[in-house]
Amino acid sequence: MNILLKGYYGFGNFGDDLLMLISYRLIKEKYPSSNVTIFSNNTENLSGFKLKQGYNNYIFKILEKKVPLVDWTFKGHFDLVVEGGGGTYFDNQYGGMFYYLRNKVINIISYSTLKRVDFLLRNITGRKQRITYNKKIILGIGIGPYTNSAKLFYANLVDLASSDFIMVRDKISFNLIKKLRKRSLGSDLAFATNYWNDLFQQSHSSNTSQSVGFILMGNKTTFENKILGLALHLKKLGWNVHFFAFDEAVDKSFINECKKHFNINIWQPHSITLNEYILQLQKCSILFTERAHGAIVGAIIGCTPFYISSSYKTNQILSFFKNANYNNSMTCKKLDKDMLDSLYMNMGNKKELLKTDVELNRIIVTNSLKLAF
Repeated sequence: MNILLKGYYGFGNFGDDLLMLISYRLIKEKYPSSNVTIFSNNTENLSGFKLKQGYNNYIFKILEKKVPLVDWTFKGHFDLVVEGGGGTYFDNQYGGMFYYLRNKVINIISYSTLKRVDFLLRNITGRKQRITYNKKIILGIGIGPYTNSAKLFYANLVDLASSDFIMVRDKISFNLIKKLRKRSLGSDLAFATNYWNDLFQQSHSSNTSQSVGFILMGNKTTFENKILGLALHLKKLGWNVHFFAFDEAVDKSFINECKKHFNINIWQPHSITLNEYILQLQKCSILFTERAHGAIVGAIIGCTPFYISSSYKTNQILSFFKNANYNNSMTCKKLDKDMLDSLYMNMGNKKELLKTDVELNRIIVTNSLKLAF
């Protein structure tokens, strides 16, 4: 059986690399004798590619196997295509009046009509699908946001409509594809811990050290305006302060500024393993994170995470941790020593509630995956 595993793979993003490993192990469990090919677009065929040729070969190291890698230029057929997790369906750019009107029409018609229109247009223009398949399933994805004139809206919906089964990770995404029958409200694939629990220490509940981690992303604004002063103050008071960057390319500005003051743990998949990086995260009793998988992975490995980003993803992340009552306290707009002391004092109870949330999400994902295969 020939299977294609698709995702945002090979770009050096910690969260997506973990999802790739989980998805690969899941496929090999379901289809032990299958031949798995990884779709990774981070090649010289990608517009604007500036990395060393073969950068995405670190995938072999993560999977502990040299598997075939293909990108968007590949043409071929597979028995099964699996899209494994992450937030790859979105477009927050504005495309103008044409795309606004087009998207209005798309929202009115059915998915089956949309597929027929796309098939007709491809036949007229001669733009055949490069990759064909017998069946496609999409697992643990987040969908959106889209602007009302998003250029990618059409292509993304055609892709979703052409799937045989979709498991989304949150209710917002579930409602966005309400016209699709074969859908399931699951959770993030990272909660399928049985596929990666060999990468972290299981006896993590006793971690109550005065150790705080910051997972920041993108430019240096948050670091300079919210974090730097607090981190320097905590260091003077004897706290262990750790910084993490999950994506070396995207986080370059933040990394360069942070290095002036602190050592920083950068996810560099050519030189460090997932296990080694996760164990660095696990040293922190409290994690402040701008990244979704910082909160999710943090909760799973026994840290107490707080999401400090205010974005479309915020409500998605909060929905994973209902028992921990994060509706009011997980998002932190003001970071100071008094707030951190309060969090630290109440950490024990929060950890127990987080354990409950993690287990509930594990059960939800497990049940949804049974529907997929």
